Amino acid sequence: RRSNPPIFRTVYTCALNKRGGVEADVTVSIVESGQGELHDPIFKGRGYYIVAGGASAYHTKSHMLATIQEKALRAVVTDQTEELGVLSIQGPKSREILQKITDFDLSDEEQLPPNSNAVLSLKINPFYSCNVRVLRVSFVGELGYELHIPEESCNDVYNALMKAGYKEGLRNAGYRALYSLSSEKGYHLWGNDLRADDTPVEANLGFTCRKKGDYQGKAIVDRQLENGINKKLVFFTLREQVPIWGLEAVYRNGEIIGHMRRGEYGYTLQKPIGQAYVTRPDGDYVTNEFIRSGRYQVEVMGKMYDAECHLRSPFDPKGERILGIYK
Repeated sequence: RRSNPPIFRTVYTCALNKRGGVEADVTVSIVESGQGELHDPIFKGRGYYIVAGGASAYHTKSHMLATIQEKALRAVVTDQTEELGVLSIQGPKSREILQKITDFDLSDEEQLPPNSNAVLSLKINPFYSCNVRVLRVSFVGELGYELHIPEESCNDVYNALMKAGYKEGLRNAGYRALYSLSSEKGYHLWGNDLRADDTPVEANLGFTCRKKGDYQGKAIVDRQLENGINKKLVFFTLREQVPIWGLEAVYRNGEIIGHMRRGEYGYTLQKPIGQAYVTRPDGDYVTNEFIRSGRYQVEVMGKMYDAECHLRSPFDPKGERILGIYK
């Protein structure tokens, strides 16, 4: 057990191809050589714990291995997907519930701030504790934690969490709920609103690209940052309660300028929400002024519906919920 575990940084980032397109978006956590467990391995040199989306994990791994081989990097990639499980506890009471099964002080924001990770001990019962890697991250835009657990301990940790959160109303949530929440927050889903033919600048992910140092696709990213982009990811909310699923045509002032890459229902906003990359009919650069000045409609099953266009999701635009600030 670690009474004062070291805290390390976790960052959300993108892996690009030579055209500047996003081949993968992942979280990368700095780790130190640990105690030999799967989530806390022993190694020499630098170590990174990379978490990819379940649906795109093999594509991510393939891209990493190809890059390592092409650049002759001295690196070893170990896939632990089958040996580790992930439980994500999210929501305004997530900290309160998790605190019940650990002696680590989660209330101290400096101890485990957003975008950090540590190996913590969880109390399964009075006689048994389990070490897990905890990432302070969220796929749904809420205060929350990801618990990365050795396979043999997953059931024990799950049962301990459900017992600890019974009075708070802790419930299971499926992937459809996660997709809706992440879309409402404005987070990406690789393969849908983020693909290998989309650059970080086009996808509003320019903040993930470092200014110093080189990386694959940097020349394309730098050129777009300097000159502009021909397509841009934006958000649409519909005024009428009509379901959208993706691929619906988007019109600006009567002209088609794109299609929905992703469509969900935003249960907090209480309206349909979707993401689309918009272009200009004249092929010129897409600017914020061009986006703001249009009148938009979305075609659903042959019928046109008025839509509001947003440069970013209207849900929690300041990101306060991730910090545990609920109003």
